[in-house]
Amino acid sequence: MKKLVFALFVLCAFASCDNGDDVPRKKDRTDIPLTKSEQALADAGNDFAFSLFRQVSSSHAQPANIILSPISVNYMMSMLNNGAAGKTEEEIAWTLGFEGAQPDEINAYNQKMLVASADIDPQVTVHTANSIWVRNGLNVLPAFREANESYYKATVRNLDFSKSDALKQINDWTSKNTDGRIPKILDEINPNACIYLLNAIAFRGEWSTPFETSNTKKDLFTDAQGREQEVQMMNASFSGVVCEHEKYRMLSRSYGNGAFSMSILLPDEGVTNAEVIASLTGESWRLLPENRNGYQIHLKLPRFSTSYDIELNDVLQALGITSAFSAADADFSKLSRERIFLSRALQKARIEVDEEGTKAETVTMGEGWVSSPGPRPEMQKMDFFVNRPFIYLISEYSTGAIYFIGEINRIE
Repeated sequence: MKKLVFALFVLCAFASCDNGDDVPRKKDRTDIPLTKSEQALADAGNDFAFSLFRQVSSSHAQPANIILSPISVNYMMSMLNNGAAGKTEEEIAWTLGFEGAQPDEINAYNQKMLVASADIDPQVTVHTANSIWVRNGLNVLPAFREANESYYKATVRNLDFSKSDALKQINDWTSKNTDGRIPKILDEINPNACIYLLNAIAFRGEWSTPFETSNTKKDLFTDAQGREQEVQMMNASFSGVVCEHEKYRMLSRSYGNGAFSMSILLPDEGVTNAEVIASLTGESWRLLPENRNGYQIHLKLPRFSTSYDIELNDVLQALGITSAFSAADADFSKLSRERIFLSRALQKARIEVDEEGTKAETVTMGEGWVSSPGPRPEMQKMDFFVNRPFIYLISEYSTGAIYFIGEINRIE
């Protein structure tokens, strides 16, 4: 049975840290070929992913379980950016890491990732869908519609937002494209809304080497508050590579043919998730493989699942997208001749990890209003016991794109 998740970028780190017996070799793996300029966009996306994660995590007064999809935010905001101009377009591109790139370059890069990620591993499903829902009476400019239909395969539909069936259609689309695991994105349609842009991603991945269910035992997990809880702990032993940082160790475990993997960042004893997250940048991530060693590993990983909903307005404004949210300053003159601003951005996501693999889904929505490897060293033994709070990422191997990133502070 396949399992499900969503993503962003980290080429060098995953390419180096996944070199173990648990990981299928390159001959079994299909890569996504990127040009030098496209890889630069992917690398810049790492900074956005970590900045987004850092901003969201630090907004909580107490440690929380988080699951985010930076790439879903990227797809939704990139579609919206096809309607932006002037300062608004500059802010969106800069925040996403696309500063200096032309709109067609951004769209072509996103299109390549959308199409290629769906077909590179028969044991992994990455289903991505985009839609734009337009209130009857709002005239959307042809170039905006054509760019999103062409590059993002977005379905663009006109609806009478005043009818109850409009809400049902949007939520039915959400449910359909997440296998029913995110049944709705909206509780109601705001009477001021004139357009909704949605991206949905559903990831299902089977481990390359599943955990043996018979080896799953009750064990203790110490949460972020120092409280012990009894959990179902999966166990596996294999030879592999661990990347070691001054504050944490990282182990990656692959899905299917190795095109996708989950990386677990385990803070050292006495180090918090917050301290590790504060240190994560695109640059530190690229340098991490310089400190890698091969081990005979005993891995303990708890089964875990979590869901997370977040309003992104404050987060995106803190990261640099400000004018888009201002009725006075937003410039979406390439979307419509009406004056439109971004009134709301939100994301819902969930993840489930067990012996067979991973299920993960996300939906990101924007609501617009009209304003008035080297040689393997000799193997030593390592216990990689994930029995305390940790950070996790799901990424694509060849591009480094991070589809999901999150942290676990307590097993739910």
